Amino acid sequence: MCTNTNAWRVDWTKQESLNNWVQQLDLYCTEDYKIGLFGSMFFAGAFIGSFILPRLADMLGRRPVYLGGLCLYAATAVCYPFSTSLTFNYILVFLGGISESARYYVGFVFLQELMPKSMQTYSGLMIFIVHAVAKIVYDLTFYKLTKNWVYIGIVSITFVTLSIVSVTLFMPESPRYLFSKGKVAEARQSFHKMASINNWGRGAITQEADQVLLGDTASAKETLVKVSVIQYVKSNRSFVLNILIMMLNWSCSSFCFYLIPYFLSNLNALELGASQLNVFQLSLAQYTGELFACFFSVLLAKYMPSSKLALAISHTLSVIAALIYLVTPSESIGLQLFSLFLCKFGVTSAFNLSYTIMRELFETLIRATSFGVCNVTARLITISAPIFAQSKQPIPMLIIVVFSAAAGGLSLFLRPLDVSEKKGKGSMELTPTHEKRQNKAIN
Repeated sequence: MCTNTNAWRVDWTKQESLNNWVQQLDLYCTEDYKIGLFGSMFFAGAFIGSFILPRLADMLGRRPVYLGGLCLYAATAVCYPFSTSLTFNYILVFLGGISESARYYVGFVFLQELMPKSMQTYSGLMIFIVHAVAKIVYDLTFYKLTKNWVYIGIVSITFVTLSIVSVTLFMPESPRYLFSKGKVAEARQSFHKMASINNWGRGAITQEADQVLLGDTASAKETLVKVSVIQYVKSNRSFVLNILIMMLNWSCSSFCFYLIPYFLSNLNALELGASQLNVFQLSLAQYTGELFACFFSVLLAKYMPSSKLALAISHTLSVIAALIYLVTPSESIGLQLFSLFLCKFGVTSAFNLSYTIMRELFETLIRATSFGVCNVTARLITISAPIFAQSKQPIPMLIIVVFSAAAGGLSLFLRPLDVSEKKGKGSMELTPTHEKRQNKAIN
């Protein structure tokens, strides 16, 4: 077939036929490893970016690193529709992976630090809700509207361009970041710009407004003492405990989050061939589960007495769902699918909460770096998820049981910043000079 391209043609009457990179790059007869290399290049880029960009965000600021990530992604998005080179597309995917560390992880920290403390968790979870909705929209687009991927690419270019313009014109540097660096005057300038955008007027930043944005400094002190990362780690046992537990949480939740879609794809091909489900319907059900999991995460964050308990509950739900799948007879397809979607529900909730809980565990000066450290380990572990997804049962579900149980159990030992400070351990106190500077800034 591959030697005579005139002997066959794409059946566009089939619902699952798409006009994508297979046509654009002539990948019909390409070796399987070359197809898989797209994912590997993206993960490799994200892995390298996680080493560099989050730490740069702690050194140079959130805004320039985030804006740089948006610009890099915009450049790759513009090139995709015109590229007909497989090698060049590998490079573009690699660069897109690097940009993800700035757009997602640094951007997530940036967003939370621009929000009042009462809204930080909810604003973070809103990101995941929008992400889940976008997946549903993309799936519906290919399912019902068009088979050509270029239209999705145009939408991506439009949104990233709007993002670059809005960040450049309207978004100031994080005042919490500036304050943690001792740049009080610049922090107040950020406050004034935010006040102007919100129609408060330049002179309307009062003592109450400062306290809303900075938080109650009597109960949540930020690190203003300029120390190296190594010195900070050595003097902060709570940081070491939290970072190790969150590295495990990120790795387990990320691995399971990406394991399930690959497993569902394999399940659709091998076990559901005689059913009426197609890949679009299966994806819609999966992404709808993700959306409900996002709302569930909001409820957990709101009503649970602590975020670490909410994280443990999410992992527990994944364990229960995986065990249900393992004991369900193979002929009970409906119950198997229900348990799989329930498992994705719990995994997604844990995945989301692993992000939002970071603000409660790590101080501003080290927060973006902490995101990067957790992401590095998560990316390494997640690379093997597609491989294990192809394994026969009970291996995939047993992995979810073990990973989720370990992560959920250890989550209960996390030490939020307020606990560390009340005990007088694991947090670096403000010096009298910085306390005086801080009081002057507020008053």
